[in-house]
Amino acid sequence: SSWQSMSGLLRGEDETGEDSGDDGAAWSSEDYRWGDHIVPATTRGHKGILVSEVVERLLAIAAADPDMHIRLAVYHSLDGRFANHLATPDSLRYLFMSMNDEVFCIRLLVTETVARLVRLNPSHVLPCIRKQLIQLISVLEHSVSATTQDQSLQLLTKLITAAPQVIGLYVRAIVDTFQLRMGEIIADTDVAVAFLTCLSALAEAICEGMMPYLPVFLPFVVSLLKDRSSPAKLEASLRALGSLIQFTGYAIRPYEEYPDLLPTLFSILKANTDGSSHPHQRTTKRAAIKALGVLGALDPYRRKMILCKAKNQELLQFAQRNEKYSQAGRTGQTYSTRVVLKSLVGIMGDPSLQSYHRSVVQVLVNICRSTTPSSANLQHFLTVVLPPFITMLRERGPLEGDLNTTKYLLGQLCLLIPLGGADLRPYLPQFHELVTLYFNKPPMLPVVLRFINALAAACPGEYKAYIPPLLPRLIMLMQGETLSDRTVVLRCLNILFSLGPHLNEFLSQILPALMDIITHDSGEIPHLHEVRSATLKIIRVLGKALYLEEHASAIIHPLLRLVRQDAFPHDLRADVMGIFGLLAYQLGSDFAVYIPVVLKATSAISAEDSMYQVLNHIQECILKNRPFPPYGNIELPAEDERALLELLAVPSEEGLEHSAAGPGAAALGGKGLAHAAGEKPETNLQVNQNAVLEAAKEASSVATRDGWVKWLRSFALELLQQSPHIALRLSANLASQYQPFTRALFNTAFVSVWDHLRDRTQEQLRCELEKTFKNSTLPSEVLGVLLNLLEFMDANDMSMQMEPLFLSDLAAKTSALAKTLRWKEVAFQMAPQANTEGLVTLYNQLGHTDSALGLLHVAEQSIDSGKKELWYERLGKWDQALDSLQRERDILVDLGTGSSDKLAEIELRIMRCLFELGEWRLLNDMSNECWRRHSASSQAHQHEHEEEDPESLHHAIAPLATAAAWRMGDWNFMAETVGKLPSNTYDHYFHKAVLSLKEKDDQTCQWAIDSARDCLAQELTALVAESYDRSYECLIKCQQLAEIEEIRLARGGFSDLVQVVKKSWLTRLKGSANTVTFWDGLLQVRTLLLKPTDDINTWLKFVGLCRNQGQHKLEKKTLLLLLGHDHDEGFDPGLLAEDLDSYNPRVSFAYFKHLWAVGEKKEALQLLETLAASLKGRGGLEVPPAAPQSLTANPPVANPSSASGKPPKPPGPASGPAPGQESDSSQRHYTELLARCFLKLGDWTTELDVPHASKTSTAYYKEAMAHHHGWYRSWHAWALASQKQAQHSSEGSPEQIEFITAAIRGYVKSIVLGPSHASVLQDVLRLLTLWFLHGRHQRVEAAVKEGFEQIKLDVWLLVIPQIIARVNTPESRIASLVGHLLGRIGKEFPQELVYALTVCTNTTSTASTGGAKTGASPLAVKKTAATKVLDLMREHSAALVEQCEFVSKELIRVAISWHEIWHEGIEEASKLFFGSRDVEGMLRALFPLHTLTKRTETLSEVSFLQTYGRELEESFEWCRNYLETGDEQSIHQAWEAYYITYKRIRKTLQKDFTMLELQHCSPLLFKARDLDITLPGLPHSKTAIRIKSFHPQLDVMLSKQRPRRMCIHGSDGLEYKFLLKGHEDLRLDERVMQLFGLVNALIQSDSATAMKTALQIQRYPVIPLNSNVGLIGWVDECDTFHSLVMDFRSRKRMQPNVEFRHMMQLCSQHENAYDALPLMNKVELFEYAMNSTTGQDLYRVLWLQSGTAETWLEHRTTYTLSLAAMSMVGYVLGLGDRHPNNLMLQRVTGKVVHIDFGDCFEVAMLRDKFPEKIPFRLTRMLRSAMEVIGIEGVFRHTCHHVMRVLREHKGSVMAMLEAFVHDPLLQWRILRNPGEGGKAGDADGKAKTEEEVEKEAAMRQNMILEYLNVERKREDALNPDMVMPPRKDRAADERELLAASMLYSQAAGGTVLEANTAAAAAGGAQHKGVQLLKRIDDKLNGKDFDCSREEGLDVKAQVDKLIDQATRVENLCNSYMGWCPFW
Repeated sequence: SSWQSMSGLLRGEDETGEDSGDDGAAWSSEDYRWGDHIVPATTRGHKGILVSEVVERLLAIAAADPDMHIRLAVYHSLDGRFANHLATPDSLRYLFMSMNDEVFCIRLLVTETVARLVRLNPSHVLPCIRKQLIQLISVLEHSVSATTQDQSLQLLTKLITAAPQVIGLYVRAIVDTFQLRMGEIIADTDVAVAFLTCLSALAEAICEGMMPYLPVFLPFVVSLLKDRSSPAKLEASLRALGSLIQFTGYAIRPYEEYPDLLPTLFSILKANTDGSSHPHQRTTKRAAIKALGVLGALDPYRRKMILCKAKNQELLQFAQRNEKYSQAGRTGQTYSTRVVLKSLVGIMGDPSLQSYHRSVVQVLVNICRSTTPSSANLQHFLTVVLPPFITMLRERGPLEGDLNTTKYLLGQLCLLIPLGGADLRPYLPQFHELVTLYFNKPPMLPVVLRFINALAAACPGEYKAYIPPLLPRLIMLMQGETLSDRTVVLRCLNILFSLGPHLNEFLSQILPALMDIITHDSGEIPHLHEVRSATLKIIRVLGKALYLEEHASAIIHPLLRLVRQDAFPHDLRADVMGIFGLLAYQLGSDFAVYIPVVLKATSAISAEDSMYQVLNHIQECILKNRPFPPYGNIELPAEDERALLELLAVPSEEGLEHSAAGPGAAALGGKGLAHAAGEKPETNLQVNQNAVLEAAKEASSVATRDGWVKWLRSFALELLQQSPHIALRLSANLASQYQPFTRALFNTAFVSVWDHLRDRTQEQLRCELEKTFKNSTLPSEVLGVLLNLLEFMDANDMSMQMEPLFLSDLAAKTSALAKTLRWKEVAFQMAPQANTEGLVTLYNQLGHTDSALGLLHVAEQSIDSGKKELWYERLGKWDQALDSLQRERDILVDLGTGSSDKLAEIELRIMRCLFELGEWRLLNDMSNECWRRHSASSQAHQHEHEEEDPESLHHAIAPLATAAAWRMGDWNFMAETVGKLPSNTYDHYFHKAVLSLKEKDDQTCQWAIDSARDCLAQELTALVAESYDRSYECLIKCQQLAEIEEIRLARGGFSDLVQVVKKSWLTRLKGSANTVTFWDGLLQVRTLLLKPTDDINTWLKFVGLCRNQGQHKLEKKTLLLLLGHDHDEGFDPGLLAEDLDSYNPRVSFAYFKHLWAVGEKKEALQLLETLAASLKGRGGLEVPPAAPQSLTANPPVANPSSASGKPPKPPGPASGPAPGQESDSSQRHYTELLARCFLKLGDWTTELDVPHASKTSTAYYKEAMAHHHGWYRSWHAWALASQKQAQHSSEGSPEQIEFITAAIRGYVKSIVLGPSHASVLQDVLRLLTLWFLHGRHQRVEAAVKEGFEQIKLDVWLLVIPQIIARVNTPESRIASLVGHLLGRIGKEFPQELVYALTVCTNTTSTASTGGAKTGASPLAVKKTAATKVLDLMREHSAALVEQCEFVSKELIRVAISWHEIWHEGIEEASKLFFGSRDVEGMLRALFPLHTLTKRTETLSEVSFLQTYGRELEESFEWCRNYLETGDEQSIHQAWEAYYITYKRIRKTLQKDFTMLELQHCSPLLFKARDLDITLPGLPHSKTAIRIKSFHPQLDVMLSKQRPRRMCIHGSDGLEYKFLLKGHEDLRLDERVMQLFGLVNALIQSDSATAMKTALQIQRYPVIPLNSNVGLIGWVDECDTFHSLVMDFRSRKRMQPNVEFRHMMQLCSQHENAYDALPLMNKVELFEYAMNSTTGQDLYRVLWLQSGTAETWLEHRTTYTLSLAAMSMVGYVLGLGDRHPNNLMLQRVTGKVVHIDFGDCFEVAMLRDKFPEKIPFRLTRMLRSAMEVIGIEGVFRHTCHHVMRVLREHKGSVMAMLEAFVHDPLLQWRILRNPGEGGKAGDADGKAKTEEEVEKEAAMRQNMILEYLNVERKREDALNPDMVMPPRKDRAADERELLAASMLYSQAAGGTVLEANTAAAAAGGAQHKGVQLLKRIDDKLNGKDFDCSREEGLDVKAQVDKLIDQATRVENLCNSYMGWCPFW
């Protein structure tokens, strides 16, 4: 009764039981949750006293009542409504008593209650809470009980959650405890969940205070996400991750720090959407979606960058490389086995699948045992299997659970060891680690000993190193109690037997143990006799290989004691006597000492015993000094040795010998593993074709989703069971247990079976599958699997011959857009007009707008004019679509024609256009009108039959109306429209959450958020499987939900969270994609917490984004919103420039930029001038009150290091200015804004070209500099303007010098402040241009010197080649400064400079040879200057310089061997002698070679002389005889010897010259170790990596120049591959790489191209060593186009040069017949060849290399983008000779990589024979590999973008190219006559006359043609199907012969190169260089087609002309056929 009265009082009743008038309610948790507080905290008076008394009595009952349920009920009832009453001292006393209740749930509840009372009575509660905290931390630190840890963590979580204000002082202690016990407590699932929950609560309590501890906890939580063993732990890990990120604001960055995080989260979603019904599945998905949301939607571009930098990129490439066994397909036994192994290894690596590990290992072992031993496949399989196998066993080591499984797994590993043999050496350390891990676990001991024995038997010699730590343990096992374990002892003995000959060093430890076994006298061991016998026999066997004489006494005496025993077993005497005989043989005469005692002890043995007789004979031999009898008399008989082996091979207790083979034998149809491991492991098994067909037919009876899933699984299992491949059949048993494994093998199993079906069965199976596809009940997941199968078959050239349009429609049902696109494109090729509309839609869905526009351009002629508005919608041209639709609607309304359905459809499409355009007001008004109209229509005609359905119209309008109502704040209308959104959809729940948040209904809001996440999970998983880009919109939605949740929390009392939310929002926005649509959606959510004017910086960034992407209407509306105007009616922009108090000047500035962007340029300029004047006049005023947030709290984000180039943010505390500094901060922000205004005024003035624009703009820039002295952009603009003014001034005038000096100072300052690599590089190049052109003036020199002091030295590393190119300048001022600068760089960065200087010193010049008649050549001057700098470097880096010179010299030696030098030398001399009868020239070519070979330094050179020295000496003597006598017969005799030598060398080069041993060709490089020089070609950031050693072998590539592929080992432990190339000058290639670096930076800095990573031109290190040798960085995973097409055609059994053969069929077979034809006939033949072939080779190659449609689409896009970018850059550079061997394709990415840049500056276009007439290669095969519309989509638009970027930055490009013509090392490449390849000179350097040169060239050309003709005939005979037609480029051959002659003439004292440079010194180089630069300048101005035009072509017209020239048949048919124009 007292309980009832108390309850009544608490319910609000008076003492009579009647209602007291208060709004009482039922006393329950539900009522508390939904109703008002029944007893307010402020209750006073009589009722308050009564309540307090009741509470105290209840607490007393709760403290003393023995019934736990009553105690628990009381504490549950006393909730937060009674906080004031519970906070009294008396009540607290009872609560403190119950804090240690015996029932944990009561303790937990009381602790939470007490912690909530801290704020009400801190003086009483705080001491108790602190004491509790300290106790809990202590328990966590020292407790080992999982239950105690779990309870302590739960209590700590309650304290943290209920009293976060108390935690601050104890955070460090809590974190230290967590960090200390983190690895231990996480082992138990319950403890792990409690720990992660506590960690989440701690992050929520301290918010940003958790930031310092993220490096501790974040990696740990991320690693736990990969543990799928417990769903509860996984969910807790996800929640912890979400809390750590959400409450610290640490978004986006974890993706960069943990590259595997995003794929891990996606895999969690995928694993939890498999249809299972685990209770944690839904909550886990929600937690994963939340984690993705709080982390932020990472920009796809940044994600690609992260993947490229990730360490697992090499593993990815390795996996793809191993899957690409050949393009021919993946259908063989080997491929099937590798697929199975890969899937099995994946299961092994998943901790959540431990229950399958036993079956997985069984299959793995069976597969490996079924493979031929010692085969390459087996070795590869073991390398795949062993690492995860070892890892799995290592991870199971600490677990004490299922040891039987662990024992089984280790036993299975024992079965693999014999298969690997000696190849297991790399794994021995890991194997020994397993031995150490499991040795001390008694249950594991037998299998561990077996494992040790297997290792010892497989590689005994290598395992010897592990004997010392292992041997004591083995000896202990053979002693004491363990001796009774027969298995253990015998296995120990077996280990000793296996190690055998390697035990000599350990005999002193082993023999005593063995003797103890032999002499053991315990009779309790039943098997002792058996063990003794085995031990004796082992000693007999091992004694043959071991040296026992030193241990004779330790063996003989125990054996004698054994023999003397009365119970000595009779069957042991032979072994004992055998050991005595063995010792006698080893001891020899020394055994005489033991003979008496041995014979006496063995006297009891019968004298007839053979061994006894042997001993007597030995005694007699010793006494008489005679030879011993044959050794075989004492050996162990063969049958006894076999018995010993059988005894030692103790059967496994687990039956391992049989378990591994059981299921395997069944799977193989009874043949077992023995058959699989026979002589023909590739033999296919029989396939039951009827069983496969019947399994497919079962699909016809399926009608439910579960039925389809079951059918697919049974069909896959049947395929595995019937597969002809052994590995697949062995996997069938495991596949029946684990369904994902079945899915993984489905494609491979089907193809393996399909390939062995009869044609009739294949057709039947195809029909059954087609019926399955047409089944309407087929679920999308099963359909997706079957479509993947068809795709896999297509990748293996196995087609099922189904209609592509049918397949495209099927793929569309699964949302697999890439598959849909591929088949739709195939259908488009068959019927273009019928599939155009669908293809455009697909392109838009995939985000390929360029492709959609290109297709529309192609199909323009066939488009119905009535559908244009539909095309506008599909292409995203919403303005045009809106205008067209409104006109159509007006016509319908005016004429009254058309049905209401038609009008409703048009209105719906109009609303869609308004939605996309952001016209929210118009959309809201129109949707309201339509909504009301259709609602009224529904009511008026509810009983009539109407065509339209108002409800369906409401559902169609609802999404658009809801969005508009939200934007306009029409919450009532929004509530109405949300109800019409489709239920159970994301849109419904999302907008429900927004409404609930607005209504402050937190519970409904959270329910809606969770429901929306449920909807997102499945959609996101499906899209991620296709591509990240496709899933990005879903990730934005995840982020929106997370931010709505954060707004709810921030509004709910989390005051600290508001600042964290702002920080994380900004971070997420910066990390997201710069797309207007995505930003708009995110910013709209944030308006629920922050007004746009409160977050002005973010909204202004959004405005700039709209402007950059052409969304000017949305830009204007946003600006009006920020200015406080709903619309622009009556809005006067002039007020913005004048009224600074009413309008934010920053918003006004943005509005003026908008006016400029939309074309109102003059008005924008005038308004901006007014604004600047207003701001300048108001420099000292206070901040306008209308915009305090914009100018003080949120200053403009503009750091000098930011790529945006905005004014830098002044230094100061992050929280804002200190007190008293607001006015200074305001003034600073005004001046920064003013600087930006003046900068923009300067830019606009220049663009409008107003009168005196140059001077006006310069003045504006000076104003910008004055107002913001540390801003990069103002200095850069001023420098450019000054340089432009200098160009218009008189040459050398004071005015010009003044402008140049100003420009130099501006560039220096901009370099110092430069925000990015691209901007710095451009400014440095411009600075160098001004310096080198005008450095002779004293004022310019002074400005440059001043700049040297300001610019950091590392900046000059960007332009080292340009600086070194000017070391030989004749201007003394410039030369002095260049030398000074190089000296400083060499002292600070010697590694970066030493290689470049060494190239200069390695180039031979006339100054050194004395060949020049007049002065020193430029090369000599350059060499001298470089030598001086190197001498300066020797003062501080002598070792570095010496090592660089030594390495360069040796690499040059290795690059060109004596074989090659003599081969090419004799070849050149023969042309001189037999072609022109030039005996002197012949001798000048040969004599230096004889001189060269007189001194040998390497074994290779010694071998050369030993092989060819006699013939060469004989030839040399004949030549000398000719010089002495003049007898021509001597020359002929010499040539006979030379010819013999030439043939022998040629044979060697063709057959035996495939690999070089470094110790033979360069012993110094072979011995070089740990050098000081860094690896060549590394960027400055990696110069710490030094050369550790050189790989001892070099592979010689099979090409004409025979380059070497070499490997250098770095100090970081990695290997770096290079191509060592001789006979080629790589200096131009080096500069081209530098140019590509600049172009990449320019592309990266442009907003339209920055996000397309494929546009980045592939670069690689190029390191010239001299003018003829260099190193090239190796580019992995690339194939030349030539090899790809050749391989593809060879597999298809096509003729490689089929097009050329078609052309030759119609003309004379004479090789010159085609060249002699007129152009019209050539065109006819060329087109005939094109029409006779498809040209789809490269298209098929791209598909075959990809394998899946998603990868193919990505590769194709990358291929097209990279080809377009390089086409434009190559055209500007004048790059030619783009034959298929100079273009490569990256397998992993599809990027096009160009090599060989020797033909630059349009050399190929200017040559006499076969001049190129095309600007870049764009042949049919390249076009076919693009989209279905070829060049009209991505390619053309990309060309426009790249050419625009190049033209906009032409100053930087020209500055880079100017160094090409000023470098004398490159001038010979520029000056040479393309038709000749260079001019030869006399020996003394005197230039020949033109007649002499022409005569010599003609003779040489005839000789070359004759020689090439012979070579061609020989090569044709060897390779009749060679793709190249029978003709070679004469100019190309001359260039190669010239390069060879340069090498030989250098040794003679003069070079052809020097003759060219001597001519260049006379002015030819400068003249030619000016022409080249003028030509490039014309290209960059659009005047390349008509340089006389005042204004060049625009970018579009220029690109169109270039593409037309590149594809014109007239140009292609005139090309050299070796260039393969028909490809």
